Amino acid sequence: MYEREGVRFRETDLIDLLHKIVQRQHPDSIVEVDNKVASIPATMRYVGLRADRRHHRHDRQWVVAEVVASAQLLIDDIDPMRRVMNLNPAQGAEDQRWTDLERRRDEVRGRLAVIATGHASREVRDLARRLATELYNAAISTRWAVHDMLFHRDNPEQMATAKQDHQTASATAAELQHAVQVAGSGQPRRKLSMG
Repeated sequence: MYEREGVRFRETDLIDLLHKIVQRQHPDSIVEVDNKVASIPATMRYVGLRADRRHHRHDRQWVVAEVVASAQLLIDDIDPMRRVMNLNPAQGAEDQRWTDLERRRDEVRGRLAVIATGHASREVRDLARRLATELYNAAISTRWAVHDMLFHRDNPEQMATAKQDHQTASATAAELQHAVQVAGSGQPRRKLSMG
């Protein structure tokens, strides 16, 4: 069964229709008609397989896009300026917050590792691998910056490191998002401009 623009066709109906068309164009050649008609089911299966492949590529793109979106949300949540501005000095409050952030970090890193291992695009694999490391670095350096602020230790070098690690992870996440979109579209990659 084939469907096109909301209309369903059975393979036998299509073969009969194409057989009639070929017979009208070549009324005196039965062998030629049969050969052309014989290739129709194979052609229809090939078209169906291509559509299935396109559908599966689209599904994989959504799964990878979900991981990239989770990474970007986590990157937003571990922004060092945001974490310091929203510092909660209550006993154990920051530990509880960081337990959740680290759980999310580990989950996203695990999903990025799966992409880095099995995605069809080498560029997506490389960027996923790089983002997993950069995400870890950004979370750790931000946690140390928050720790310093919590204990009233002014440490500008740690804050600068946290900001740089965050910026690096954020830029890689944007590159990965673009690479996933290009890989899912089936089009050749164009360079991402950060200007």
